[in-house]
Amino acid sequence: MQVKPNHSRDIRFDILKIIGIFGIFAAHAIYGNSQNSIEMVIEELRNFDVPLMVIISGSVFYHSSGDKQYSFITYLRKRIPRLIIPVWFFLIVLFVFTYLVTLAQDKNQVFPFSLKEIIGSFCLLNYISIGYVWILRVFVLVAMVSPLFLKLKQALSSRLFFLMSLGIIYGAYEVLASFILRLNVENTGISNPILDFIYGRLFLFIFWQQICFYLIPYSCLFGLGMIMARMKNSSILLISIFAGIVYIILGLNYYSDAGYFVSTYIAKFPPRLYYVTYGIFMSTLMYLFVDFCLNLWNKLNFHNNQIDQIKKIILFISSSSLWIYLWHILLIYHGGAIFKILNLKSQAIERFLVWLILSVLITYFQKIFISYIIKRTTYGQKYSEALSVIFLK
Repeated sequence: MQVKPNHSRDIRFDILKIIGIFGIFAAHAIYGNSQNSIEMVIEELRNFDVPLMVIISGSVFYHSSGDKQYSFITYLRKRIPRLIIPVWFFLIVLFVFTYLVTLAQDKNQVFPFSLKEIIGSFCLLNYISIGYVWILRVFVLVAMVSPLFLKLKQALSSRLFFLMSLGIIYGAYEVLASFILRLNVENTGISNPILDFIYGRLFLFIFWQQICFYLIPYSCLFGLGMIMARMKNSSILLISIFAGIVYIILGLNYYSDAGYFVSTYIAKFPPRLYYVTYGIFMSTLMYLFVDFCLNLWNKLNFHNNQIDQIKKIILFISSSSLWIYLWHILLIYHGGAIFKILNLKSQAIERFLVWLILSVLITYFQKIFISYIIKRTTYGQKYSEALSVIFLK
C-alpha cells in the first residue's frame, strides 16, 4: 500500500480501525463465556485487535504528519489531554452511576469497586482496576513517544534502517522482559519496607510491568505502522510472511511442550514475541486485504447514495472510537437489564451486537447534543474547546 503523507483522509485506515474495534468488542463478549468451539476459535483469531489498532495509529500519524517537525512538548500538551480527559470524565460517570444503581437496588448492596480499583482505573492500570482501561494506557504511552519515533524515522536514511532499529529495540525488550519477569514483585527479599516498596512496587511493578512492558513493544508496532504507510504491498507481504513463520515456529514449540495448542493470550500481558508476531501477521494481512477490496471496488466504479451513507457510518465509528469503547464498558457492567427487557439470553453474539449498537447510538446522540450546546448556547461557545476535547473526539 503506497500512501502519500498528506492531510487527506484515507478510508482504509478507518476500516481497519473498525475491524480492531469489532475484535475488542468480540473479545469482551466472548471472554470467560465461551460456550462452544466456534466461539473459542473466534476468541483466538481476533487476538490481533490491539496490535492492529496501534499499527494503524502509527500509519495515521505518519500519513497526516509526513516529514513535519514536531515540538515534543507542544505535541504532548495537545495530544495527551485528548486521550486522558475523556477517560477520566467517563470513569467519574461510571463510578457515580454504579453507586446510584447500588443504592437504588438494595440499601445493603455493597459498592462493587474498591478504592484501590478506582485509583488504579484513573491511573489506567491493569490488575488493580476495573479492567478494560489498560488499552487506553497503551495509546497514551505510545502518543508520548510518537514524536521521538518520527524524529528517528527522519534521521535514518531508509525504511529498512528504521525497521532494523525497531527490531533491535524490540529484541532488547525481550531480553530485559525475560529477566524482569523472573523477579518476584510480591517478595523482593528486601527486609527494609521502604526499599522494598521502592524496588518492588515503584520500580518492578509500576516502571517495568505497567509502563515499559507496554511502552516498548507497542511503540515498535506503532513504528511499524509509520513505515507501512509508505511501503509497497510486496514489502508488507514479506513482513507478514516473516512474522507468520516466527509465530508458527513459536506455536509449534509451545504445542510440543504442552501437548495442545497454546493460545497467544499467554503472551499478551505483557506482550511477548508469540503474541506480537501473531499481531503483526494478522494486522498486515488485514492491511493488504482491505487495500485489495477497496482497489477492486474502485475499479468496479460503484457509487451511489447507499455507498455514501455507509462511508459516513464508517467515518463516524472510526473518528468516535474512543467514546464508543468507553460506553461499551458501562454496558458491560450495567447492560443486564437491557437483555431482560429485550428478552435476550445474553449469548456472545447478542452481547456483541447490543454493546456495539448501543455504544454507537449513545456516542451519536452525545455528539449531537454537545454540538448543539456549542452552537446554540453562550456556555457552549465559551467552553467550546473543552467540550470538544472531552466529548467530540
